[in-house]
Amino acid sequence: MVKIYISNVNLCSDEMILKAMVEAIPDNLLNKSNFDLSKRSHVLGRFLLFKAITYIYSLDEAKKLRLIKNSNGKLYFANKDIYFNISHSNEIVACGISDKEIGIDIEKMRKYNPLVVKRFFHEDEYKFLQSIEKDKQDFYFTKLWTMKEAIVKNRGEALALNLKKYNFSIKDNELVPNFEAKNNFNCITSEKQYILTYCGYYSRKDIEILNYESRV
Repeated sequence: MVKIYISNVNLCSDEMILKAMVEAIPDNLLNKSNFDLSKRSHVLGRFLLFKAITYIYSLDEAKKLRLIKNSNGKLYFANKDIYFNISHSNEIVACGISDKEIGIDIEKMRKYNPLVVKRFFHEDEYKFLQSIEKDKQDFYFTKLWTMKEAIVKNRGEALALNLKKYNFSIKDNELVPNFEAKNNFNCITSEKQYILTYCGYYSRKDIEILNYESRV
């Protein structure tokens, strides 16, 4: 089971609505001491997590959960086998929830940057991106980035140190891992030029994408 909730930060552009969201989220899911209301993406991400748990399980269940971090900062629930991951890019926020380990990343289409690729990507990926038509470079650059970030987040590793470790190659117009991958990769594109990648146990048919447009 995988559900990925997607929403827009404009949903909480009004300060009253933003404060109502903060109030609605249980204290165990959001540290409200000295909270900065300018962090709308952060609030919306936790709000989507709260809503997802209450929809799938219950409000009582949501209030019992206890968040902890691993050494690289990935959040887990210490007392329940509910796995989640949150990502945001520009005005879009995504929250994935599953009964198995999960990593997601959403990115607005990025301009291909060979300097970034040389620093963070594998040499073969750099050669691939340099070799393809210029009108495809932005797409494959962004897609590769989301796939790398999704698996790093799935495994709870440090992002900057591990992007190069997970390298991909092109096969039959699809990016495939050049490493032992026990996970599936599913990339979803949108009409607004966003790419969302899920990395986890389940295949595409088991992933439900939900657009959250309600307020509180």
